[in-house]
Amino acid sequence: MTPVEPMNVKEREMRNERPHQEGMALVLAIMVLLVLTVIGAALMANVNTETKISGLKVQDTQALQAAEAGVQEALLRLRNGDVNDDMNPRRVTVIFNQVAGSLPPVGTDTTAIPTLQPTGAYLNYSTANKSPGMLVVKYKTKGTPGVIQRYDDAANPKINGTTGNVIWSITSTGTAGGATRTIYTEVCRQRFNILARGAVTAQVGIQFKEAHKAKKAGNSPFKVFKFVIYDEMDPELIYTEDDNDIQIG
Repeated sequence: MTPVEPMNVKEREMRNERPHQEGMALVLAIMVLLVLTVIGAALMANVNTETKISGLKVQDTQALQAAEAGVQEALLRLRNGDVNDDMNPRRVTVIFNQVAGSLPPVGTDTTAIPTLQPTGAYLNYSTANKSPGMLVVKYKTKGTPGVIQRYDDAANPKINGTTGNVIWSITSTGTAGGATRTIYTEVCRQRFNILARGAVTAQVGIQFKEAHKAKKAGNSPFKVFKFVIYDEMDPELIYTEDDNDIQIG
């Protein structure tokens, strides 16, 4: 039988320290794992936030594009003579996302007309019923009672209540998801100056070549005085153009 030799002091100390070292290694591993988990969670949260921001930006752009499309239809209806032009300063024309037989009832000074969009494929620049998001066309007025404002390039001031072409205001609100963008614009028909005396003297016909070119190119015969874009999420004015010859298709 082999005798058991007693441990010396150094061996005894090493054996007592081994469980303590193993415990510290376990705690350190848990701490590293916890830090990695926190970092991973933060990265995932950042990715989700960026995805949401990108989605909101897309919706915001789509809402603005819808509002611009509403302005386009309003200009087309003005050009076609569909907007009530009875010189009543309180007159409001509303273009609803509805067919002709389903228009909602409106007041005495309001004219309701259906959109030109295909049925069931409506862009969100108006509503089917009365609401703040309706596509609205009305006279630009000033004072009480309202005086319809006009634009006369030869007058001083150019915008006045007596001479020139009537100024219309258009309010178009586009929506997409949770985003809402509103465009307010003021327009009037542009005047063409015709030098007819020379044509009459020379006994030749008058041809509106430039007007024909503009129509063929798809340019609008309207002068735009004010083009303002509002963001319902941010009431601050974000874009405006005043008294410029902005051409809207």
